[in-house]
Amino acid sequence: MSFATDNDYLDARADALHTLRSARRRNRIAHVHLFDAFYKAYVATVLGGIGLYGAAGWLGDAPIRGHALDTLNSKGPMYLGAVVALSVAIGLRSAGRGGPLAFELADIRHVL
Repeated sequence: MSFATDNDYLDARADALHTLRSARRRNRIAHVHLFDAFYKAYVATVLGGIGLYGAAGWLGDAPIRGHALDTLNSKGPMYLGAVVALSVAIGLRSAGRGGPLAFELADIRHVL
């Protein structure tokens, strides 16, 4: 097999890699078990509850007054919006690629 230029060779390798990733994604999506999906939702709910409980304990029951209240009113929406935007971006990235946020084992072994 001969290629006209190095760019053609690199394009062919990139196309082959894209095809293999697409096939792995289709196989992963096709083999989702209902029990696994419920288990992941359960674990996320339990961990989220633990996180909320810990945050409530860390914040305490003292009312916010004075300068702290002014700071919360002026900068709170900005920080909350940034957290929500980051969460949505992470979710869209994961859903858009059809899979996990981590590298797949095949990419680690053969590509990297």
